[in-house]
Amino acid sequence: MPSINFLILILTTRCDLQCAYCYNGDLPPLSMSRPILERALALAAEGEGPLRVQLTGGEPTLVPELIEAAAQAAQKLSRPTRLSLQTNGVNLDRAMVKFLKKLDVEVGLSLDGGPAIQAAQRGQSRAVFQALAALEREKWPFTVTTVVTARNCQDLAEVPLILSQYGMARGLGLDLLVRKGRLGVAAPEPTELAVGARKLREALGFVNARRKKPLTLREMEFLRRARLQGEGAFCLACLGLSLAVTPAGQVYPCGQAAFREESRLGEVFGQGLASSPLGPAASLTLAGPHCQGCFLKGACPGECPSRLSLSQSSGQNPRLTCVLYRALAEPGPGQGLA
Repeated sequence: MPSINFLILILTTRCDLQCAYCYNGDLPPLSMSRPILERALALAAEGEGPLRVQLTGGEPTLVPELIEAAAQAAQKLSRPTRLSLQTNGVNLDRAMVKFLKKLDVEVGLSLDGGPAIQAAQRGQSRAVFQALAALEREKWPFTVTTVVTARNCQDLAEVPLILSQYGMARGLGLDLLVRKGRLGVAAPEPTELAVGARKLREALGFVNARRKKPLTLREMEFLRRARLQGEGAFCLACLGLSLAVTPAGQVYPCGQAAFREESRLGEVFGQGLASSPLGPAASLTLAGPHCQGCFLKGACPGECPSRLSLSQSSGQNPRLTCVLYRALAEPGPGQGLA
């Protein structure tokens, strides 16, 4: 088995929200056992160099005992390990933040926009904004992930403006909606997405020009890396360097591919994992005839093959990623300020 540099532990499928676009859909509630958790970390321990472990769900704060178990097990690994947690923020009160800070677990929070948008797409908006305040009071850095839909794509500029109020905010990343799980909201239209991405870029430039520690935009970092290094593998899963483990102990190449039977690599207690990093999605790329004449040709970050596979199977426009990159990279106000 190759070295694993990124391990995603899906600690539970339980959740305390009913998001309009929940990717897990109606999975039965199940939490990971200690033996599966420890075995997953043991698989990753066989690699070399730094290891990043992401704790996710469902909603991982519903199983704090597993968060603690993962942190304790990670401390025993013979390689440097960094833990992060992706949460909806509902349970992220001051006590929970102190708990995560004590365990040295980094925090990623799901935030789709201002209170009205957050309430419409995810629910319990007040609890999420209280979570931001708790992170600020405890001086614990955090990032946010924004799912981009038809409902919020033209209001993306709200997110950096909200984050400008928090010194502990470090940045944000965009997750273009894919047709998976519960679909109570539509994907954005290309024209509207382009408008929203330009507004986001300008707002980020405005905020960072007035901020001591600038906010990063993950997609701008992707673009910067591609300009410096040229086009290459989109992520560690494309190189076979990541694994995602479900509560039942099933192993997949990444979180995006999790629970898709055609992408399953095996079981944590099985005799061996499949050698193909991404299964049928491995050959999929964003590149095609549409790239001719694009000003990003040769310096495009590309797209997640698992996301492309989902788009292909559902008939969704896979070129929304192109629209997003072009809108963020084209010459104009705010470019380079992220």
